[in-house]
This record gives sequence, C-alpha cells and structure tokens, in this order.
Amino acid sequence: MTIKRTVVDASIENQIITGMITSSKFLSEIRPIFNLEYFQNSFAKVISYWCIDYYDQYKKSPGIHIKDIYDIEAEEGLSDEDKEIIGIFLDKLSKQYVEGQEINSDYVRDNAFEYFCKRSLEISVEQMQKLLAMGRIAEAEAILLNHKKVAYQTSGWFNPFEHKEILETFLEEDDDFFILPGALGHIVGKMERDWFIAVLAPFKRGKSFFLQEIAVRAMFQKMKVVFISLEMKKKNLKERLYRRLTAFGSKYQEDTFLYPAFDCGHNQDGSCDMRERTNHISLLRDGVMPEFDIDMEYRVCSYCRDHHVEGYKLKTWFEPILRPKFDFKPTKKAIKAIETMYGDNLRYMSYPRFTAGLSDIRRDLYLLEQKEEFIPDVIIVDYADILKPDTKGDKRNQIDDIWKMLASLAAERHCLVFTASQGTRGAIYKSDVSQDDLAEWIGKLGHVDIFLGLNQTKANKKSKLLRVNVLVHRHRESDESLQAMLLQQLEVGQFSLDSELMRGE
Repeated sequence: MTIKRTVVDASIENQIITGMITSSKFLSEIRPIFNLEYFQNSFAKVISYWCIDYYDQYKKSPGIHIKDIYDIEAEEGLSDEDKEIIGIFLDKLSKQYVEGQEINSDYVRDNAFEYFCKRSLEISVEQMQKLLAMGRIAEAEAILLNHKKVAYQTSGWFNPFEHKEILETFLEEDDDFFILPGALGHIVGKMERDWFIAVLAPFKRGKSFFLQEIAVRAMFQKMKVVFISLEMKKKNLKERLYRRLTAFGSKYQEDTFLYPAFDCGHNQDGSCDMRERTNHISLLRDGVMPEFDIDMEYRVCSYCRDHHVEGYKLKTWFEPILRPKFDFKPTKKAIKAIETMYGDNLRYMSYPRFTAGLSDIRRDLYLLEQKEEFIPDVIIVDYADILKPDTKGDKRNQIDDIWKMLASLAAERHCLVFTASQGTRGAIYKSDVSQDDLAEWIGKLGHVDIFLGLNQTKANKKSKLLRVNVLVHRHRESDESLQAMLLQQLEVGQFSLDSELMRGE
C-alpha cells in the first residue's frame, strides 16, 4: 500500500489509530464495523490495517509490537517517504504513552463510531448518486441498507441478554479504574469512569490540597489528568505541585520540619510492657500531653500497628525530619525523573477568578484534545461553587445546572470528574461535617456518585491531622462515622503521609 499526502483533518483519525495500537478493548469494539475506506489519510489506512491484522491473529492490540511490525514492513517495501510519515507518528506516540498506560478507550470509541457513521454516509451518498445516475436503483438501495446497518451498530443500543454483554460485565478493563491508597481507599472504594465525585469542607480546610492529591495519585497510576483552577494563579499552582512531588522544604536553606507519625496510647502513657516497645519512658506528664521538644528522648512506637497486634491504641506524635532546600536544580531533576517514570500526563488551566463557566471548560478541553491529542481520564475542577453560570435564572437553579453539567461532563467524556464545595458557616465550628452542611443547595447531593467530607478540629490541625468521611455513595452503603485519618505536612506539600481507619469524634 502506498501512502499519499492528502489535506485531511487528521486529528480524529490519529485518535482512532492511537486507540487501535494501544487498547485491545477499543479494537474489539470497532472490529465488527471496521472498514479501511472510512480513513481518508493514507498512512492511517496502513497502520489500521496492521492493527486489524494483528488483532485477528492474537485477539489483542499490538501495543509496543507496532514498532516491530513497522520495522518488518519497512524492510519489505515501504518507500522512504512512507517510512518517514509512519516513523514520525510512532515516535510521537511513544513519547505520549509510557509502558502500562491505558487510553480513555470509551471516549475514543464514541468519537470513532460517530466518525465511522459519518464516513459511511459520505461514501454511501457518493456511491448512490453514481448508481442512480446510471439507473441502477436496486444496487443504490442495497448501499442504503448497508449504511443503516452501520448506523445501528454505532447507535449505542445493546441487548443485555446476549452472551457477549454478560461476559463484558466481568471482563471490563476499567473495573478498578482508580483506587486511592490506604485508609482513604478503604472508605471510598474503587472509582469508575463516568463518575462525578465531590468533596465538602469549610473555608481553608484543604479542599485544593485534596484535589491536587487526587491529580497526583491519578498521574501515578498513569492516567491523563486535567486540573482546572478557578482561583489560584499559575505560579502558586506550580509551586504547590512541585512541593508535593519533591517534599522539599524552605526556599532559603535546609530546614527541619515536624512530621506527624502514628504512635500507640500505651506507649505514650507508659503502660506498655512489650519488649519490642521503642521507649523506656512515657510521653505524658501527669496525664497531660506536653509540647514537642526536639531534645526530648521519647520516640513513637509503631510495632503493634505494623504487626497487627491486638490492643493497639491509635495515637499520633511528631518526628523531626531534615528536608533539602526547595531550589531550581534539585527540583528540576526530581520532576524529570517523575516524568520519565509516570509520563507527561498532567495539564493545568488557570482562569482568572469568577470568569470561567462550563462552556469555557468544554471549549478548552476540546482545544487541548485538538492541539496536543490529550484526552483526560480524570478532570478536576477547583471548585464548582465559583463557576460562572452559563444559564439565566435564580441562583439555586444556576447552581443546580452547574452540578448537572459537571455530572454530564463525566458521562460524555467517560472520565472521572472531581470538584469541591464550600460548607456552611456553621460547619466551621463542627468537628465533623455532614450532608446538612452543604451551602446554598442540598440538591448537589443528587448529582454526585460520591460526596466526601473533610473534618478537622483545632486539636487535629495542631497535630497535623485531617479526617475524611463518605457523606454519600451512590453505588454502595456508606457509614459517615467511619473515617480515614490522614497525617499531613502541608508546609512541604504532603497531603497524606500515612493513614488509618477510625470512628468519628
């Protein structure tokens, strides 16, 4: 097959062949309606043919083996120009995707079905016009019937009683699409594509830090992530991210920071008589917790926690840790190492305060897709309550529309959407937030799949602790009193150093 340079908007075709190379699930879904003639770009026809041929033999996508196929085909007759076009595409693809990374195949599938249906119609119309001009009515009608078959297959209708539909339920690649580590992962559970998740907290409780942690954890799972800030400047966003990824300290010098650590109440009051105990002294003085002193001999003990020994009593204390200076060269080195390991998979957008609505976000997501071929698996909006309404009406209806549109964004793009919401003034003085603490419109609860709460008393804040609970979960039972206690050191950007399950205060 010879490749010819044609003037074609190749973005959708590039997206489709990227899916064919990287996703077995995507290939299996488009195989029944695949037709080389749907592609207008000649090089896309060549690569798609390779992928279909590989799938028919091995029932999976070629993945990294596409390079082997290219090398063999290049030796067997591809021209120098053909080699250049395909070589450039495959080189670009290898830079975009690290090993083990999945694509948002559901979103690409929807785009592919729409494109195939459009191309089928264009080809059918052209062929029918020629046949009708020659008076070959029956043949023209047969082409129309064939297009109707393609249109039905791409329409989205399915029969839940068919064997393949039952089987797919148990073979989904995205069954454990996104899981948070530790106690937080335990209370939240697995999260899936198309879900809309929000977090509730009063002022200055750490909503933006939480959303950033979601972005980083998703990136570490080799997902493509978009973070949209509606109030922070570009400089602040970058600095906060770099601190999270490096845990470097002060900009001026090496410095020692207090890190919270899990301890045992029996260690603190001296009642532990186990030989594995770290201390021979107690922390409490006449039952009172002292202020931390870097020179004190007392040390935390985690033996019973680490070895699941019965009788462990959850407490926390501090450990002083020296952190490097937050400087350009070590930061750049650390960031480049993370990029090499997890990929170039995070994009930020910072809008001026109170200027952006959902229409602006949709537009910029489309531009990102067209310009960089970047299709997110996770979209984070910090935060929904300050989005500019795209509709007129009273404030409550505008808020309701914004939350509905965020939920629809998750469904349309087959990704996870995260946002945050401000708690009421009264929530500031409560130890634990609840559903009643949602500001402005309780109806937000109806539009989310999961609503989380961030809880922190003054004593928690002093101890560098945050407690997270599940307020609403659409897909399983939730217990508001069951919480994940997180250890934090936000001075060096660390939202969750470690975690444990506990009951609410």
